[in-house]
This record gives sequence, structure tokens and C-alpha cells, in this order.
Amino acid sequence: MLDSIVNTALESNKHILIMGSARSGTHALGAALATCLPSFVYLHEVCGVDHRARPWDDILKFYSHTKPLIGHIVGFTSKIKLTASVAKIKEHCVVVNIKRNNKVQQFASWMYFHKTQAPFELWHNHRPSNMLLTPGSIEATEQDIEQFVVEQIVDDFFLPDFVVDYENTDLSNNRYAKNQYAFDLKHIFSNLDFVKQQLEDWHYSKGHYGDQ
Repeated sequence: MLDSIVNTALESNKHILIMGSARSGTHALGAALATCLPSFVYLHEVCGVDHRARPWDDILKFYSHTKPLIGHIVGFTSKIKLTASVAKIKEHCVVVNIKRNNKVQQFASWMYFHKTQAPFELWHNHRPSNMLLTPGSIEATEQDIEQFVVEQIVDDFFLPDFVVDYENTDLSNNRYAKNQYAFDLKHIFSNLDFVKQQLEDWHYSKGHYGDQ
């Protein structure tokens, strides 16, 4: 899959824009593609929702072709702001969506880092010694799960050229190692049975994802 993305970007003279929800592996995929394409400038995360008034304006960098770029968008608000620009984005970018199928584990990671407000450097290459919470520390609400699910759906709106399966893609050969925790992170929930009931059987629509 990575070879196909690289070849398509080179042959089409387009940038690479990765779309993914939080904790889906966007940084690892970006770093892996940057290793394959040393002539591309790796911008890391773009359009990140921060102190800027219009962070989604980062997308304008991808409309110039003075140098080839790789970047990834995670921020939900910026994605919503960019939904009117799908045609323009696809004119200039190979759009790659990375999806993580184990939603219980992804949700656990999503909740862990949001609830702890951990510094950004701990969001990647996390080690057991960095652990900030103990088992049963978080009670997930229905609202938490609904917001998480909504963030899984929006990427398909950007009509990705490639869909990468996080669990079945080797992303180990780069600066981002898979996070390690002091215990199986799904046990962070005091109501794990409720979380499993909501997310264990959640799957992406076969009408799009299954055809990739």
C-alpha cells in the first residue's frame, strides 16, 4: 500500500495529505511516507486547532507546487471547515485515510490523552513509566462515545484515494513507536462493559472502506 501511495504521488506530481481521526496512526503513517519520499517536505500535523484564528488555512500550502509536501489533518473542527474544499484538495493532493479498526482500543487512547491533558510529547512513544492513570479511572459517557464516533465518519467525505488499515500496515520503521502502557489500556474504563457494548462491533461502512 505504501509503495502505491508513493508512486501515485510521484507520477501525479501531487502532495500527500493524510486524513485520520485522533489516535489512528496519522503521525506514524506520515513519518513512514516521509522516509520513503526524502524529497518531500514533511509538515507533520497541519490545520491543528490551536490559538490561531483560522488554523484550517494551512491547507493553502498544499495549493502551491514549489515543493512537494506531506502533512496530516486530525483536527475535527478544521475538517468541518474544509468540507467545502474537497474538489480543490483532491486537485492538488493524493488523499490518504488511515483507519483503526479496534475501536475499543482507539477510544481508550482517545479518552486517556484527552482526560489527562497530557503534554503533547507523551501522545507518541508513550512508555509504561509515563502512565498518568490507573485502571478504572475513567467512566465513559454516551456523549463521549457519540463524539468519538462522529470523528470516525468525517474522513470518508474527503473521498480518499487510498485507505490504510492501521492494524495491518507495518509502520514500525520510523520515529514513532506504538505507545506502550502499564496495563491493557481498555481497562482504564470503570464501565468497560458499556464501552464494549457500544464499540466492540462497530465497523466502517463496507460500501467505501471495504472496496479499497
